[in-house]
Amino acid sequence: MVFNGFSRSTPPGTILVVAEERSFQKLPSAHFEVFFGRGQDDVHIAVGVDDPYVSRKQGLLLCDGYEWRLRNIGKLPIRLVDESMVLAGHELALRTGCTPLLVGAPAHRVHLVEVHVAGFPRPGHEIGPETPTRSPDEYELNGVERMAVVAIAQRYLRQDPSPQPVSWAQAADDLSRAPAAGVGRKWTARSVEHVVAAVRQRLATGRSPIPGILRGEMPEPVGNTLNHNLITALLRSATLAPSDLALLGDEDDDEDEFA
Repeated sequence: MVFNGFSRSTPPGTILVVAEERSFQKLPSAHFEVFFGRGQDDVHIAVGVDDPYVSRKQGLLLCDGYEWRLRNIGKLPIRLVDESMVLAGHELALRTGCTPLLVGAPAHRVHLVEVHVAGFPRPGHEIGPETPTRSPDEYELNGVERMAVVAIAQRYLRQDPSPQPVSWAQAADDLSRAPAAGVGRKWTARSVEHVVAAVRQRLATGRSPIPGILRGEMPEPVGNTLNHNLITALLRSATLAPSDLALLGDEDDDEDEFA
C-alpha cells in the first residue's frame, strides 16, 4: 500500500522530492542536505534547467534526523500554494505530507517542486477507511458574531475569484435584508465593525491565537488585511462553511455530508 508516495514500511522522516519527472528520495539522517535548482551538476534534483530566472541552487532541504526544513538560497522567493512565500535567506519547517513549492518568475514560467515527508500515526492509532472524519478545532462564535463574520466573508464562502471582505456598509445592508440576521437587531456599518473587531480581539488572544488580525501586528496601511486573515483562519479551521450563507438568505441546494 502506498501513502503520500511512500510504502507503509518507509521510515518516518524519509523525504521524497519530485520535480519535472525527476525524483530524489532520502532516508532521515542527521545533518543531511538536499539541494534543488537549475544547476544540474550541483544539485540533487534539477528544476527549470533552461529557465534563467531559477537560481542554480534555488532551495536547500535540511534534516536534523527527522525534522526537515526548507531554506531559500536562491534569488527569487519560493512560493507556496496558499500564496505565502519563503524569501531569500529564510526558512520554513516542513510538515508531514506533501508541500508543493513554486519556483520561477510568475510572468514567465513557474516550476512545481513537490516535497513529501513521511510520517505515520503512532502504533494503535492507525487511520483506516472506517475511521470517522475529524474536524479541525473550531473557534467559538455566538449567533451575532457569526452573522457579522459571514456577512463580511460572503465572497470567500461563495468561492469568488480573489475574494476580499465586503465593506462594513455592504455587510450591514445585507444583514438588514436577511430574514435570519435582521430579526430584532438594527445593523449599521458601525455595529458590524464593532462586532468583528471584538471577534478579532478575542481570537487573537485565545487558546489557539490567530496571528495577524490586530492593528499593530501588521504594517500600515492594513486595509482589508486584518479581516482577510481572520476569514482565512476561520475557513481553514472549518469554523465557517458555505452552509453559513443561509444566514444571509442564500439557498444552498448542494449540501454534502462528510462522515
